Amino acid sequence: MTASPARCPNSATIVHIDIDNSELNKNKSVQLPILADVRAALRQLNQLLARRSTAALPKRFSKWREKIEGWRKKYPFTYSPVPGRIMPQQVIEELCRLTKGEAILTTGVGQHQMWAGQFYDFHQPRSFLTSAGLGAMGFGYPAAVGAKVACPDREVIDIDGDGSFLMNVQELATAMAENIAAKAIVINNQYLGMVVQWEDRFFSSNRGHTFLGDPNNTEKIFPDYLPICQGFGVPAERITKPEQIRPALERMLAAKTAYVLDVMVPYTEHVLPMIPAGATVKDIILEPMQLGDAPLQSEVPG
Repeated sequence: MTASPARCPNSATIVHIDIDNSELNKNKSVQLPILADVRAALRQLNQLLARRSTAALPKRFSKWREKIEGWRKKYPFTYSPVPGRIMPQQVIEELCRLTKGEAILTTGVGQHQMWAGQFYDFHQPRSFLTSAGLGAMGFGYPAAVGAKVACPDREVIDIDGDGSFLMNVQELATAMAENIAAKAIVINNQYLGMVVQWEDRFFSSNRGHTFLGDPNNTEKIFPDYLPICQGFGVPAERITKPEQIRPALERMLAAKTAYVLDVMVPYTEHVLPMIPAGATVKDIILEPMQLGDAPLQSEVPG
């Protein structure tokens, strides 16, 4: 609800489950502190719920459900296509259509992580493996390798950023050596995208070493994942135009081995909605920045 405990509504009933007693009521006084392992606590809560009649639950929460549906209609996830450019949201939407929402997705950390959660319509539980707020860059592909071993009959795809993917790129060797067909889609904007978004929104687009390309040749794609993947014996390709999205995804999904699809996207695209640091949901940002608000600098190569 809020990044600032002091701004949490006083009318809210807060339940805090924690294994460390010193954490309870430390930052915010709560109405229901529970000292327990979260697994044990949730199991007991589920048992209590199971004893109650579930028939009345839809009626009990009908007004709340109606409110949520109203929000969904008023504030749908959306984006504005840029002619001739691949939008990251397009890639994830098309992947969802081709896999019918049945794939297991893993992610690194950043904008791609948010877009994966927003634009892939998951149909099964335990299908979205992400470090969430823990911020573990490099988590995506190793998690995909593990998920594919656990679920060999399901399609497993790492939706990653060029910064996160590089952190554990050596796991391509594991995938090839062990014949693990974990795929990866690299949403490549040549920047640390989420940090750039904050720079654009709150720091007048001042860049603090967020460009990941070659500063001596900004027109070159760097690092070049295609020869890196070739060195590991992993099939890989790069796309730069919207009309290439579906055929490339089809080739990736048809592959019987690990596969990397490098997708070049504009670094100026932002994830929405977003809540500024220390703010609450009342301060949520819904509107995209105007084109002239942030300097375009050099566009993504390709």
